[in-house]
Amino acid sequence: MSEIEEIVDRHNRRTVLNHPSFVFLIGAGASVTSHIPDGATVLKGLKKKYKFSHEVVDEYRDKLRMTEYQATMYAIRNHSANGAFEISDYIRMLIEKNARRRAPDNRWIINNCHEVVAGILVHKPDFARAAITTNFDPLLNYALLQQWNTEPLLIRHYDEVESMKPAALQHRFPVLLHIHGYWQNHEVYNDPVQFAEWMSQWNAALEQSWPSDVIVIGYSGQEDSIAMEWLRCCVRYGRTVWWCRYAPGGRLREFLSDEDIVANLANNRISTGRVRSQVEFIPIEGADQFALQLGTALSVPGAKDMKGIADVFPWFKPSEVSAFGNNATAKLKTYKGNIAFRESPDALEPKITFSMAGAKNPANNHAGINIDTVEREFRMPKRATKIRIYYSGSSSQKDRRFEFKLHSRKNAHRVLIPIFPNKQGYHDIPLSKFLNVDLKTIWRVVIAADSDAIKPREKASIRIHRTELLDKTGHSI
Repeated sequence: MSEIEEIVDRHNRRTVLNHPSFVFLIGAGASVTSHIPDGATVLKGLKKKYKFSHEVVDEYRDKLRMTEYQATMYAIRNHSANGAFEISDYIRMLIEKNARRRAPDNRWIINNCHEVVAGILVHKPDFARAAITTNFDPLLNYALLQQWNTEPLLIRHYDEVESMKPAALQHRFPVLLHIHGYWQNHEVYNDPVQFAEWMSQWNAALEQSWPSDVIVIGYSGQEDSIAMEWLRCCVRYGRTVWWCRYAPGGRLREFLSDEDIVANLANNRISTGRVRSQVEFIPIEGADQFALQLGTALSVPGAKDMKGIADVFPWFKPSEVSAFGNNATAKLKTYKGNIAFRESPDALEPKITFSMAGAKNPANNHAGINIDTVEREFRMPKRATKIRIYYSGSSSQKDRRFEFKLHSRKNAHRVLIPIFPNKQGYHDIPLSKFLNVDLKTIWRVVIAADSDAIKPREKASIRIHRTELLDKTGHSI
């Protein structure tokens, strides 16, 4: 049984029914693919703005046992008259600059993890109804608003737990708690001195409100933080912590080891043996991939289809899929991946069925699906010369076609593809075919019916097994 199957099985076998089975703890790793800058990027920018000597920062690092990031933040707060606000304002600028799409769209960039976690809070409230986050960004909030048309109960300061009583209202609203501060706050928490100032208040507000097991996504396990102290409370109360660890290809790429995290959780108050018995580490390829797998297992609306698209278009990093139609319709359905093309046992693949209407004018008889990337704009690799699509088709006529279109910032162009592939099961599209398309600023792929070829009231379908980018020698990039 996989870890996700075990989590779902634990939920299905739960005996306490008056509260959700789980609460999410979401860390910075969940926002990376939405381009929220990491700590190193924030630190680099602040170092340019504030010219502190290495001696000042090193003194705080050694004296207060801080990381370089924390010591720099502490120095700014203590050596600048308005340092706390200036830090918050700088972080606000970085979030808004990096995590929004370009004009005129300007939507927040919601990745698969944000969308699925928000979908679970809305559609699977008995599984989880609250997400506690160390992040300052508003992406979970906007995932609920943009993707699920649901306004959450938003907690940005511990005082709001008492005044808004989220645990009592979670049957009406999904709950988001920003325990290290929110991007609109005057002050956000970045160093152990700030954490210590507010830790007891937050933990008093949290420890009895969510008596659920915890699923940790994107959080590295920093020793001195409000989140880590809350996790210690969870372990003391006997709750299981399911901790996702970034391990692409099976190799751990996080700063702290599992044993470091166990030691931090124990922290002289809980035995390491008890921590090991209550913390389950889950190696994951990334927060988005884990969320899509969990959402699929829980039958969250759209999660299975999104996973199928993500599995067959990994190079494009899809984040949103939508169908469109003018009289005609395009229906997306997802199936278990063809064994010849599966890179993982749980891989899925999408099937798109086009049903044409009776309108004879092609402009009034059109349908397809839009696939948007999580990138602000996808930059095609310089070495790429063609896109290879492995697929199978179905149609009553062999000469039917579908279109594959790339949208760039200023232009879009379609290439027509036979509904049936070659004998090897694929079709190659030279990138040179996309006339006037800026391959450095692609943000959308469109797969649609060729309404000139698929006649009124006909049906045709394609099932995509895999796509890949090839270089001029024919090797996959």
